[in-house]
Amino acid sequence: MSHTTKRVALIFSFTCATAFAAQEIAVDGSDITFPASVTLKVGGEDVNLRCTGTALREKAWINVYGIASYLAREAMVKNAHELAAADVPKALHLIMERKVGGKKMFSAFKEAILLNYKETEFTAELKQFQDYFTPRTLKTADHVWFIHVPGVGVSCKIANHEPMEIKNVKFSRAIWDIYLGKQNIGEHFVKGFTSRL
Repeated sequence: MSHTTKRVALIFSFTCATAFAAQEIAVDGSDITFPASVTLKVGGEDVNLRCTGTALREKAWINVYGIASYLAREAMVKNAHELAAADVPKALHLIMERKVGGKKMFSAFKEAILLNYKETEFTAELKQFQDYFTPRTLKTADHVWFIHVPGVGVSCKIANHEPMEIKNVKFSRAIWDIYLGKQNIGEHFVKGFTSRL
């Protein structure tokens, strides 16, 4: 399975090619699995990333999405704080387990970001994020990617839609802090995302 994006405003493109890895990483509480490694093309360079762990997002005991954390294979991090802060190629890969409206998805992400940051820190970025998510409906089995671009920011991609990039490294960190920050949406994400470091 591979996902390819076109060049966008930052003249940045990535290709996510899932190798035929012998090992698939399970998600506790779900039938979803993720490959042990993926390859991203960042600025024309192929970067191999390893899965650092997985977790399940639930709401009212209903599975919403499975999620895997990926990190550049050569990057050395020891804990959740270092993983969130690392300015290296890394990714969050979500696979939807239910249909969710884009407006609802954006609201959930915004609420989680604001657990650790003030809204005034990201006025423009949240608007860009909102404009990308709100018109789209995420369907069961849709893939969502957040790709951290070192020194630049974050690229977001929903299913087969064109990607959107936010040029702010701190906002990219805010997305990782949804799961790994001091105020996160569940300690099982911290445990899951660091289980394979």
